[in-house]
Amino acid sequence: KENGLVDILGGLQDAIEVAAQSADIVGDYKTRYYPVKKTAIEELIEEISGTTSAKMMQAKLGEFYPYVDLLEKVNNMKGIQARMPFEVEIK
Repeated sequence: KENGLVDILGGLQDAIEVAAQSADIVGDYKTRYYPVKKTAIEELIEEISGTTSAKMMQAKLGEFYPYVDLLEKVNNMKGIQARMPFEVEIK
C-alpha cells in the first residue's frame, strides 16, 4: 500500500464490491464462479462412464490402446507444455 501497488486491502468479496462500484452497478448483482463445480453424483457417473468407454476402447484397439490413450491425454492438457519425445513409465 505504501508503494502505491495496492489501493485497499481485502478479500475476493471486497474486490467484487469495488469492481461493481467502479462499473456503476446499482442494486443487487450476482456473482458466478467458474468452472462450475460438479456434484458428487455427476463425478461418479462421469468416472463410471469413462471407465466403461476406456475398457471398450482397449478391447477395440488392443496393443495400440496405450498410444491412443497417451495422445488423448496430451490433447486434453491445457496451457503451455514442455514434452519429451518419450514417456517415462515406472513400474
